Amino acid sequence: MVKRQQPRVVHCIRSDAFAGVERYVTYVAPELQRRGWDVTVVGGDPRRMRAELGRVRHFPAATTSAVLTKLMRVEKPALVHAHMTAAEAAAASAHVMRRFPVVVTRHFAAPRGSTPLVRFGARFIRASLAGQISVSRFVANSIGEPSTVLLNGVPLADRTMANDLVVLMAQRLEPEKQTEVAIEAWARSSLRHRGWRMVVAGNGRLRADLIERISQRSLGGSVTLLGMHNDMASLMSRSSIFLATSPDEPFGFSVVEAMAAGIPVVAARAGAHTETVGSVSDRWLFSAGDAGQAASMLDALGQDPEARERYGNQLRAAQRQHLSLAVHVDQLEVIYRDLAK
Repeated sequence: MVKRQQPRVVHCIRSDAFAGVERYVTYVAPELQRRGWDVTVVGGDPRRMRAELGRVRHFPAATTSAVLTKLMRVEKPALVHAHMTAAEAAAASAHVMRRFPVVVTRHFAAPRGSTPLVRFGARFIRASLAGQISVSRFVANSIGEPSTVLLNGVPLADRTMANDLVVLMAQRLEPEKQTEVAIEAWARSSLRHRGWRMVVAGNGRLRADLIERISQRSLGGSVTLLGMHNDMASLMSRSSIFLATSPDEPFGFSVVEAMAAGIPVVAARAGAHTETVGSVSDRWLFSAGDAGQAASMLDALGQDPEARERYGNQLRAAQRQHLSLAVHVDQLEVIYRDLAK
């Protein structure tokens, strides 16, 4: 059956990197195209984006002016979907001249603008918007503007039945993620004395500090800082618990991907964790920053394989019902069709 061609949509980011926002676009754009939309993506690390996007049209754009140039040159879209403030500004500027509707997704739990100039630009952006989406209620409550809450979704995954005694983390090594809480929790946990290891995937400014902390706590034999790792599915297939410490997580792709794989998650009772993992149970949510409580939860899950399997199955069922890519794009299409009339 030949799909009816839907209107043209452009996703834009001012970026030459690949992190959570870029990953979101690489999930959504191919699924939209599979459903018949004519999709173009502007921005993101050229190599990674092209590898992940497949047949979706892609143009690099590492600067705001490059995003604007691409938006002015592409065949006029029915809709532009912008991500993060710089791309929003470019889309708003192009809107003034080309009059296409602009929808933005707010990926971070903060108002736009940290300086008077950016706050002035934020007013210009708001005036140009046809719609605004927040990736969680936590974000919606933090941005200080009206928005539609649309939880992100991730692809379905095979059930992970790992026998490896591994606690996995996947996050940037930046202050807001509080990875040091995980290291302290690991130091207090008994799991390292029971043959378990902690593996941390990600990089950032705190890497050297964390290495020193691991050394000071004599944890070097049980903790591995992997750095950036592109094959998260492989890591998750060898992991039996997932740990997330961020107190201000706007959504948490890696957490929901762990849910998709059926991996039990221990997470801070804060941010969007209460909407993802917490939609199943708050039994395994610790008070943000409380390393002792996190350690107790790691010990309890680590010593109870039946609890891990039961909780992992519950998380996987919740992801398939509420946090799948298909569910997300179903709702996104409703917004698109309303704006692209």
